[in-house]
Amino acid sequence: MNIKEDDRSGEARLEVNGKVAIITWSRGSKKNAFDSELAFSVGELFRSIQNRFDIAVIMLKGEGSVFCSGWDLSEIDASKGNPKKAVMLVNSGRACLQALDALDQLVISAVNGDVMGFGVSILGHSDIVIQAKNVKIRLPELRHGVVPSSVLGDLVPIVGVSAALRWSVLGEIPDSEAITTGLVTAIVDFEEFDQFIADLLKKLSMLDAEAVLATKRLSKLINGDSAQIARRLGDEASIEALLTTI
Repeated sequence: MNIKEDDRSGEARLEVNGKVAIITWSRGSKKNAFDSELAFSVGELFRSIQNRFDIAVIMLKGEGSVFCSGWDLSEIDASKGNPKKAVMLVNSGRACLQALDALDQLVISAVNGDVMGFGVSILGHSDIVIQAKNVKIRLPELRHGVVPSSVLGDLVPIVGVSAALRWSVLGEIPDSEAITTGLVTAIVDFEEFDQFIADLLKKLSMLDAEAVLATKRLSKLINGDSAQIARRLGDEASIEALLTTI
């Protein structure tokens, strides 16, 4: 019999039901934009199940109609020209993503609402991304005179320089390119989305948890450290941009 567990950390919560864990973040007033506090809370939930060998699958989702609208602009504005705050902002986002990378479980992002900025990075660190049709994945940074440095560091190792640059300039990721580059696994009609996710979780929960974890660990070893270099360069550029912005 499955025992359901529930844990809350700030504006994020963790539910465990058998071999499946669901992490949900909720900042309705900010359209699920992350800030340092939320990034810390989500990272803590990742770390709390890192060594749970009984969990095979982790699903990520945003509460409501938006998956993640990027990083909280008020915290970005407060960090401009302030070395301490700029480093804290960038490092808090990276620490959250590093905790996500450290997971040996299969990570699924259930994208039933629009995604921007930092949310795109989360997709890039997921193993499977299921997107509802008509959902938009955007990179609006250049429209605000901001270089999407950290996001580029996350995207380039996955989709290549050409696609990442093109998306940054256009400000939106076309569905067809999201699929062909591997950023998104499947796009499902909105009316069928919840059932599709439920069926997928049921199918994956039938897998042996320890075998899934071992397979994920092997895939990370084969991937090497080239992605880590790209992400470090992107973060360094983000800090520099915050400190040189007037």
